[in-house]
Amino acid sequence: MGIIFASFFALAEKSNVKLAIFGRSLRDHSEELSANLKRLDEAGIDYRYYAADVCCSESIQKTIAQITADLGPVRTIIHGAGINRPQPLHALSPEDFDRTAKVKVDGLGNVLNALPPVSLQLLIGYGSIIAESGMHGNADYAWANDQMGHYIERFAREQTQCRCLTLEWSIWDETGMGVSLNSIDQLKEKGVWPISVKRGVAILEQLIADQSCAGRYIISGRFGNIPTLKYIKHRLPIGRFIGKIKYHIPQVEVV
Repeated sequence: MGIIFASFFALAEKSNVKLAIFGRSLRDHSEELSANLKRLDEAGIDYRYYAADVCCSESIQKTIAQITADLGPVRTIIHGAGINRPQPLHALSPEDFDRTAKVKVDGLGNVLNALPPVSLQLLIGYGSIIAESGMHGNADYAWANDQMGHYIERFAREQTQCRCLTLEWSIWDETGMGVSLNSIDQLKEKGVWPISVKRGVAILEQLIADQSCAGRYIISGRFGNIPTLKYIKHRLPIGRFIGKIKYHIPQVEVV
């Protein structure tokens, strides 16, 4: 489950929420899933796990109905489903784009269509900075994440009672796709630094707590020299210790 598990585990530890978790794997058929659910058991967190595929609308309809019967109305959704199979653009087919978007966009649509919209108070979609920056070998993943962001924006306009956030994360350390794809060290060499789990969870908590936060947010560590993504430039004061600037993130750091 990666960063999505780290996120809701931390949130559940600090609140009295009831968690409904669903994924494609059966509980006893995945070592990682079993280990994660065991952590929830040991922490005394009130949760249910359901094996369901977000790409199957019938499966999700039945699952949401069961969740409502077991735990009550669904008030918050954190959508973190996604697949990422990097390959060069020339090797991608239309079917590759459709397959990647089906999980990110259609999967979220299936969940939202299975719910009474007025019951939902908070929707959080886990996207990627790649939707804004692009990345070699990730054209379909970039497109799918961008489409998810547009989908959530449309939903927010239609369901004004629900606060909607699209969090476009950079790579996380310790867990997530960067770890599973073994790409963290390669990205560091390019000046892209991962977000620690502790810091990522803290940022998530801040965004949820601030009722004024809505829309799309890029959340990253240093991301090097990416020509497609720039911070707003701020003129630095002339100073004794300001020489050759290696990194400058406004209001965060100067190296």
